[in-house]
Amino acid sequence: MKFIDEKKMNGHVKGFEKTMNPPQEIRVSDLQLAAYLLARGFKLLRAEGSPSRVTFIFEAVSDEVVFSYYRGEDQISARSLFNTYRDLKGLTVQHLSR
Repeated sequence: MKFIDEKKMNGHVKGFEKTMNPPQEIRVSDLQLAAYLLARGFKLLRAEGSPSRVTFIFEAVSDEVVFSYYRGEDQISARSLFNTYRDLKGLTVQHLSR
């Protein structure tokens, strides 16, 4: 697995990694980043992980999209963001109850 270049973001990129195989997926363990990506329209493929930590698997997302999230440069509907956050939180709770 290749981790995103943290030097570009002064070490602020956490909970995000790209997979080399298959290259079309990224793994996100940061719930807020996952909600942002889902609200932006990126496809959530699945959730996996242990009872204490859920990882969200998305279709490929460019580094620039992730950087724009951490830099606060993107504008997104608050309602859309809150709804996707709530949905992912519910998915996390369901995942934990298995």
